[in-house]
Amino acid sequence: MYKIAVCDDDKNMRDSIAAMLGSHNRASELAITYTESCEDLLDMLMDGRSFDLIIIDIMSGRMDGIRLGRTLRLELNNNMTQILYISDEQHHAMQLFDLRPLNFMVKPLSRRKLLSCVDTAMELCSSADGCLDFAINHTEYMIPFREIRFVESSNKQVIVHSVSGDFSYYGKLDEVNVSEDFVRIHKSYLVNSRYVRLLRSDSVSLDGEVLPISRSYRRAVRDRFMQSC
Repeated sequence: MYKIAVCDDDKNMRDSIAAMLGSHNRASELAITYTESCEDLLDMLMDGRSFDLIIIDIMSGRMDGIRLGRTLRLELNNNMTQILYISDEQHHAMQLFDLRPLNFMVKPLSRRKLLSCVDTAMELCSSADGCLDFAINHTEYMIPFREIRFVESSNKQVIVHSVSGDFSYYGKLDEVNVSEDFVRIHKSYLVNSRYVRLLRSDSVSLDGEVLPISRSYRRAVRDRFMQSC
């Protein structure tokens, strides 16, 4: 299922968006959550809820959508969830640049444009499909690769650092099967290249978190990132 959150304090607008999404040719694949305020949506995100796309009115509740976007990107280190901003006013558009939104739409919404944005977001999501499967205390977990920042090995445990929290289980890093987006930088670290913000000769930075590149991996890491530039 493709997970969408719709945040708008206007019930008529929420109903209108619901009707538009319901007419999508893949509507049966959409799992949609509706909320009236940015505060409620933030509570969901802080509780570990994840969404592939957030459709949000810039002014919904005491917290505005721009602040929520900054929290999502900078505090929760989530660069994979797509954000589609909607507003009554055009002038908000330039304030959104740093948040890397999927798009910005002015009300009244165009059904064609809204569904086109959903199509684009679904395509971006499918390009990062796949999950890491593991068990903790007899409970099975499936964490999408696109939500994993890096994987660490420590004291005979594998620690999965995801945008929604950390998960630890007994295992070896060599046995972790991940997508080609991941790069081995150290005997103890696999990093998702999508989250790398700065590459140095001996370290990588992931939104402020710095991980070492061991000497034996430096050439391979450099070559890998040069190829992706």
